[in-house]
Amino acid sequence: MFDELCFVVPKAQQMSQWRAIFTAFDVRLWYCLAGSFIVALGAWTLIRRTTNKPYTLTLLSINLFRVFLMVPLNRVPSNVSERLMVVSTVLFGFIMATSLQAVMVKYLSYPKYERDVATVQELYDTGMPVLSASNNLIMLFESDERPLYVKMSDRFSIVNNKSLDILGEVASKRTSAAIGRKNDLVEKIASSYVENNEVLLHIVDECPRSFHIVYLVRRDVPFIHVVDRIITTFVESGIVNSWFMHAKPFRPISDYHHRKDPHKVFTFKNVVIAFMCLMIGLIASGIAFVAELVYFHKFASPEHSAADTRGQYPRNVILFYSRPRPPNGFEREAMTQRQ
Repeated sequence: MFDELCFVVPKAQQMSQWRAIFTAFDVRLWYCLAGSFIVALGAWTLIRRTTNKPYTLTLLSINLFRVFLMVPLNRVPSNVSERLMVVSTVLFGFIMATSLQAVMVKYLSYPKYERDVATVQELYDTGMPVLSASNNLIMLFESDERPLYVKMSDRFSIVNNKSLDILGEVASKRTSAAIGRKNDLVEKIASSYVENNEVLLHIVDECPRSFHIVYLVRRDVPFIHVVDRIITTFVESGIVNSWFMHAKPFRPISDYHHRKDPHKVFTFKNVVIAFMCLMIGLIASGIAFVAELVYFHKFASPEHSAADTRGQYPRNVILFYSRPRPPNGFEREAMTQRQ
């Protein structure tokens, strides 16, 4: 038989909701979205400069952001070029918003997890010790030609207590790693180290060693050829693999972390990012309000302080003017008699 010697580490934790939203898209895609917004804003500004209508860069930015979020505009543009630009931006925002919603539904159904340790170099960078009950493994890594594996030999910690459950120690404390045969690790993890439909351990993808499994017998055994022939028959016929697969049934590790609950209840945890955004906006608005209040009371001009008798800081006053009504016939006759 053939097997691999692999490291096993604690399974990565589930990612928080607010981080999952920002990791739904690749970082390069977020940069492309920001660049697209700047390009669209520049195009809209250039079109507005060719017209006689007043505009401000802040107002255009807000309107463009509303289009990106699929919020309707208050007024339809009058010229054709501006309409075409807005229509293209609406289509772009519709596709991106729909894609984001689809990704959010997936993230609500399938929880997002942090990245697992995938290579020996990443395991070495974590600084976790490797628990083992065999001194031979240390010598195996020390004699390796690869410098990384020689350095990994210094991370081994020999467990003298033979009754200690090394995998249970790794899963419970999450501060160390272990090493073992891959087939044995897969069976033990899937059958014994599962909690709330989540596996507690992860097998590092990069396995440092591969080896063949053999039986040791005395030299010059008279029946060695017969034994070899019987073992070869068992292996080639699939009896040995069938034994490992069906002797102790267990769910494969790949089945965990991916079960979708058809009756998932929508809870506060699913919308906590929305409340966080609202809270941040309200805090920022309150800070701006207090800053305005302090500024107009402490640093405003004396005219404003004297005119403001009710304790309210000045605002831009909106005055409404009505056009004078033209005089009727009687009023025109009276005005003529006066003259």
